[in-house]
Amino acid sequence: MPAMASARNEGTNPTRMFLLAAVLCLIWIYGYRISTNPLVWEEPRRCLVAMEMIERGDYVVPRLLGEIYRNKPPLQNWLLVLFSGNRVERVGALPLRIISVLALAGTAILLRSFCRTPDCPEPGWAPALVFLSMGIVVQYGRTGEVDGLFAFWVAASLWSFETGRRKRSSWRQWFLSQVLLAPGILTKGISPLFFYPPVLWLAMRSRRDFPFSLKAFLAGLAAEVCLVAAWLVPYSSAASLASLGRNLWSGEAMSRAPFASTLGALLEHLLVFPFEVLGGLLPWSGAALLWLAPGIRSYCLCRIRENAALRLCLALSLWGFVLFWLMPGAKGRYLIPVYPFLSVLIALTLESASIEGKSGTLNLPAYASRFLNKLFAEGWIGWASLGLFWTGALGLLRAMNPNLPVAQPLGAGLFVLAAGGLWVRKTSSLRILQVLLLCSLLYGTAYAGIVAVHRAQKQGRSLEPVAQILGEIHEDLPVVCGRGINRGGIHLLAVRLGRVPRQSPPAQGTYYLIGSISEPAGAEGSLVAQVPPLALWRVDRENGS
Repeated sequence: MPAMASARNEGTNPTRMFLLAAVLCLIWIYGYRISTNPLVWEEPRRCLVAMEMIERGDYVVPRLLGEIYRNKPPLQNWLLVLFSGNRVERVGALPLRIISVLALAGTAILLRSFCRTPDCPEPGWAPALVFLSMGIVVQYGRTGEVDGLFAFWVAASLWSFETGRRKRSSWRQWFLSQVLLAPGILTKGISPLFFYPPVLWLAMRSRRDFPFSLKAFLAGLAAEVCLVAAWLVPYSSAASLASLGRNLWSGEAMSRAPFASTLGALLEHLLVFPFEVLGGLLPWSGAALLWLAPGIRSYCLCRIRENAALRLCLALSLWGFVLFWLMPGAKGRYLIPVYPFLSVLIALTLESASIEGKSGTLNLPAYASRFLNKLFAEGWIGWASLGLFWTGALGLLRAMNPNLPVAQPLGAGLFVLAAGGLWVRKTSSLRILQVLLLCSLLYGTAYAGIVAVHRAQKQGRSLEPVAQILGEIHEDLPVVCGRGINRGGIHLLAVRLGRVPRQSPPAQGTYYLIGSISEPAGAEGSLVAQVPPLALWRVDRENGS
């Protein structure tokens, strides 16, 4: 047993020095230019909803450009209002993305606590590092998408369930866990799908490992319903609950149900979705290949049978995958709430490799192993070559795009390689965890420093016509947005004007109209400025004409 514990710690836990280096690198990955990159994907929509909340003083009924917004519950918008100090002009990229980054950090802390057991009080940070460095988590965690915040509430609920089970506290296991589901419902609406099926199935399968308390369960369910009703009741006095439920249910579930799609779409999704999931998990999806080894597979299955927490992770991972595999149109990012617990299973797989395969060293032919150890474990030739390759690749990108800043990505990548080199030299061999973690950190560095910045530059160019149009607005008149201007442009208008533009023109009075050059409503007013593909008109409307 002591030898096994030693192998386990050596093979799956990074040294304190490299752990600090990895944390610093992850801080850079998630923090680089998050305040300056333009809004992408659903971010403008989130900001505009929060702006209208502040402007109207109505925090119960979310609205987007005057229309009731039923696509998502309002918790993320409430947090955005809070982080923006309840000021319209402060609603933007930084407060929105900080919410996601803090949620991911909280998920990582909960994950470490989830992995701490009485027989292993110091499990290391391997599962948290695996989760935070997954490719798809880096892509969406750097943005203000709702997935990071939603994953936090799901993780908090299951963390409460598992820690309550260990402490034999039925109220923590069944009451508090359901209370923590309520914020998840107010974030995305479907958090119960990630909780009730796996935990109730496990409770029915093994009452000894997963004791069930009907009293605590019903009390938790009642508290969960009351917390959600605290928003729904005042909402119902101003808007239709039926249309909200119909929109959320049809948008999140019914439209993606197998019976709601064609046979061809279903078969295509069944074929493509597993590869999409594996691609989003790169490079950690490579750990699945280790299960082909009989020794590793039997060790993992034995540990899962013995450990109730691992059974919970496996049940949630399988349930989440099957659920969205059978939903045509579902994306790999929908599984982000499952990935913290999948990372525990990945860490277990690497642990089994460390025990079965001499501390997790790469199982290669003797000549290849000697060659790699000579390059990376016994000297610095391999690391210097990787550093030169990284420098040359970024230099080539800078030559192709002179406006692309590469100094910080260059420094971050070289920092990762230097820290990785010291870690490998200390362990005197190149191990599976080291290879996968270094690859994931380098990918995150490249994505945050190159891919995201290039996309931001492209998005910034698309907003230039809006910025030029803004320079031609000299009167304090209502601004109406017509066709041809995207949500990012509308958010830019709202920030610069200090108020949210309208989508419908006023019944009477003078207003500015911004839209595409071919905007039909522009014929009613006089052209003020034209910046293709947009134009600005000043419209005088009397008596609703």
